[in-house]
Amino acid sequence: MQCFASSPTLKVLLLIGLSGFGLATGGSATQPIHSNTLRWRLGALDYRFGISREQAKQVIYEAAHIWESEANAHLFVENPANGFPIDFVFDSRQAKLMDYVQKKKQLTDFAQSLADDAKVNHAEDKKLKEQELECNRANKSYTDRLARYNSAIEYWNANGGASDDVRANLATEKQLIDDQYEALNKLCKTYNDKVAAFKVQIAEYNKKVKQHNDLVNEVNKSDSRGFERVGVCNTRNTQTVGINIYAFASRGNLLRILTHELGHAMGLGHVSDKDAIMNEICVSEIDQPVALTKADIQEFNRRG
Repeated sequence: MQCFASSPTLKVLLLIGLSGFGLATGGSATQPIHSNTLRWRLGALDYRFGISREQAKQVIYEAAHIWESEANAHLFVENPANGFPIDFVFDSRQAKLMDYVQKKKQLTDFAQSLADDAKVNHAEDKKLKEQELECNRANKSYTDRLARYNSAIEYWNANGGASDDVRANLATEKQLIDDQYEALNKLCKTYNDKVAAFKVQIAEYNKKVKQHNDLVNEVNKSDSRGFERVGVCNTRNTQTVGINIYAFASRGNLLRILTHELGHAMGLGHVSDKDAIMNEICVSEIDQPVALTKADIQEFNRRG
């Protein structure tokens, strides 16, 4: 009796031959429901799973309670001396899944960071466009004023020269035009400096985009490993002799796998309903709601 895992992004696509990292929940369909309460015990628990023995047992209790609530009966009991072992066996499956989940989290964080950067870049680009318009308006004001001044100079030169008052006014205007030119240069320099800094900012953003895309490719590669058996219910002569847990991505994910394997321990087989606990496939790194479906209940009653 075995359990496999599939990637959430590829689960639907399995129908056309694509594969992903998934949980395949497996088991024999021949074992009858036990008339007596099933006794279990927590066996080996590798520390690399990152949960304590008490935490693991709590999830087992919850998985058992899901079936017991439906049966309105006591179906499982912890028996450290004589219960069948539930062993947590750490191997490459959990290592790969942990690496995959970590990269997915990095990808999510990276995407959020890029989205934040994009907002900042958009705001900065908007400011620069406004400053560009300001520079253009200031430049037009300067060139128009300079043109009027030059026209006045040409006029008076063509008409024998200007009076002292006119020359004084022209000198004042020239000083004002020079001042305006200095202000225009400062304004344009500030704008050009900001444009240069923004280009650096965009270059850094584009580097991050490339890093993000590289990480996407890396995640996609790790997302195509095929099905992985992550849970097994072992039987001998129709009796459950142990459950092995090989990989889980989260507490909710573990609860679903354990509920599935305890179902096999009672003799339940697989069902076709994709949302059912006893369906062969469930999404690996998503905390799906763990509740019995109509198909689960029908299988439970059929075996009862």
